[in-house]
Amino acid sequence: MRPPFFTRLLFWLTLGIFSTFFAEVVSASSPFVFFTSFGLIGTYPIYLLHTLVLGTLVIRQGKQVSLQALYFAGGIFGLYEAYITKVLWSPPWNTTPLRVGGISLLDTIVLVGFWHVFMSFIIPLFVAELFLLHSNRLVRCLPEKWQAFLHRPIAIWIIAGVMGLWQGIAAGQYAVISALANALVLLVFIVLWGRLTRGHDYEWQDLLPNRTEWIVLLVILLGYYLVFGFRVRTDAIPGLGGQLTIWMMYIIWGVLLWLALKAAPVETEPVEPAFSIPPVRTWLKFMLGFGLTSLVVSLLLLPVRDVAFGVVWVMGLITGVVALVWMTVKVLNRNHQHAKTE
Repeated sequence: MRPPFFTRLLFWLTLGIFSTFFAEVVSASSPFVFFTSFGLIGTYPIYLLHTLVLGTLVIRQGKQVSLQALYFAGGIFGLYEAYITKVLWSPPWNTTPLRVGGISLLDTIVLVGFWHVFMSFIIPLFVAELFLLHSNRLVRCLPEKWQAFLHRPIAIWIIAGVMGLWQGIAAGQYAVISALANALVLLVFIVLWGRLTRGHDYEWQDLLPNRTEWIVLLVILLGYYLVFGFRVRTDAIPGLGGQLTIWMMYIIWGVLLWLALKAAPVETEPVEPAFSIPPVRTWLKFMLGFGLTSLVVSLLLLPVRDVAFGVVWVMGLITGVVALVWMTVKVLNRNHQHAKTE
């Protein structure tokens, strides 16, 4: 039986909060995103809509979810940094970026190849599955070693520590306040979800938008592109050459996503819960580890904050390049094998 619309709406809102939290709070791009009017009516809906539209596209296929499909859907997510924020063309933190084809090359690799793929899309989806759902559809697409790591009690502390490290470096003196205040918002929604769904085990298919809802959400998302495209930093929109590069990226990422979905086998295994974790207690552990790490890092690394931030940026750059190459090779090889068996 399909859950009531309010239940599904609460899931959508919580999923959007996860996406906004990991993308904007951890990076300190919007350290108090849930406490400002622009954060609530501008930033948060953009993450919510992208996560629902692209997540539904990947998960509602009746096929096994692959890490490659999630990766390229996340890359399409990250391309919003062109027409909505104009960052891929003109990053406000760098007036003389290395431009190739009219785009800022290094910023594009980090944002499209790494940050938004994982922090805005993949990690929020995985966290939602672990904390809110009776499902293993996403977790089982990970390598077995990664799954085994997530089963260990120390995993939540390590993940919280890594997130806190990034946030502490980026947020500086506001780190711990930002970390705990925003994590508290998510705690409220996790508690509310647990109370509302007590006695019910929901899976992705139960809660994701249906076809009509998906189309409505897509139209609203396109509306955000139009509003931000014509009203925010319009002077940063380049000529035809720079825009053509972005159009080509949309085409390439779209084709790779299509190939990843095409090669995925039909879903046949029964859906089981990924882990039996107590969501509230686990998130409290995350809040503690995240907040403490943010505080310690912000105090210890404040004198060398720029250097530490540069190191993190280089790590993101390397990860983006390696992930993009590896995922592309995986998709092409899988489609080649798929073609041979037909």
